[in-house]
Amino acid sequence: MYEIERKFILKKMPSNISAPIAQQRYYIVNKNGFEMRTQRVGSKYYFERKVSSNELSSAKVKFEISETEFNELKRNCREPIERDNFKVSGYLGASIKIYKGKHNGLKRAEFEFESENDATAFEKPDWVGEEITSSPIGRDGKLAKLSEIEFKKELQKYL
Repeated sequence: MYEIERKFILKKMPSNISAPIAQQRYYIVNKNGFEMRTQRVGSKYYFERKVSSNELSSAKVKFEISETEFNELKRNCREPIERDNFKVSGYLGASIKIYKGKHNGLKRAEFEFESENDATAFEKPDWVGEEITSSPIGRDGKLAKLSEIEFKKELQKYL
């Protein structure tokens, strides 16, 4: 699976959203654009391997695992990225991420695309603000590496 995304600060919550789904993401390996992570999404558990090719695109393999496997994999990981995920109807591949815990205050809108041409031609809706795709708070892999002080300093740039 190939993933092409752009990410923005959320200015205001759109009205056409789904009910939230709680997520916890733990990084097993997070180095030089290569990630191995495990996550809980609602009541399901996943293992993912992701390799970034540039700021917009990455190759991703994802499969479901058991709760026991999830708990075993997360044992030696740092604290999780915690967030609520909302799907946005009317926009193919759009979602809102509202972060909790250490990253409380981050509200991110994400858009997935079929091609990099579609991504670069995208015109953002009025409910999103500044683009953060390339910033340390634009990707969970980068976000996970920030200290609480670094995170707050980075977030302040966009508020």
